[in-house]
Amino acid sequence: APNHPQIQRALAETHYALEQHAEALALFEGIAAAAQTHDAMLFLRLSQCQRRTGAPAPALAIVREGIARHPDDATLWQELGGVQEDLGDAGQAQRRIAGSGRYG
Repeated sequence: APNHPQIQRALAETHYALEQHAEALALFEGIAAAAQTHDAMLFLRLSQCQRRTGAPAPALAIVREGIARHPDDATLWQELGGVQEDLGDAGQAQRRIAGSGRYG
C-alpha cells in the first residue's frame, strides 16, 4: 500500500535523513494536504525542508502556525530561532525564545 499515510511518512523521513530535502518536502506537503490534523513533527519537518531548500520565508509561516497549534513543543520554538537566524535576525530569535519561557 504505497499510498498509506504511514508508508508516505516513512518515505518522507527517509528522504529527509538522506538530505534529499526537495523530495522530502513534496511528500510532507502531500501528507499535510491529506491530513485532518497536523502533529508538531509535521510542522517541524515542513519548516526544516523549506529552510534546507532555500526558502526561509515560507518556513517562518509554517513554524509560526505549528507554534500556534502546539505552543508547548520546544522543537518548534528552536526551529523558529533557526528560521529567524536564517532570515538575518538572530537577536529577535533569542528574545522571542527567552520571552516565551520555552527552551530547546
